[in-house]
Amino acid sequence: MPRGISLARENQRVLVWTDSDWLFWTNRKGERQAQSHFANPIASASISDDGSAIVVAETDGRFSWHAPDLQTRW
Repeated sequence: MPRGISLARENQRVLVWTDSDWLFWTNRKGERQAQSHFANPIASASISDDGSAIVVAETDGRFSWHAPDLQTRW
């Protein structure tokens, strides 16, 4: 079940995180473009307006920065 959503307004894509610790990046039709599973629950996530940067906060206090393919950059 979805836990949160963040919109990349410029490219009209959506970032969704679920209560089963999955992060999904979708196109404007809702088709998955990338997905990633996290070991810890996702507390919150946000995406830049142009979709080039994603920040994820986990419940254990960790933050991570991801590229549009959801690969960890930092």
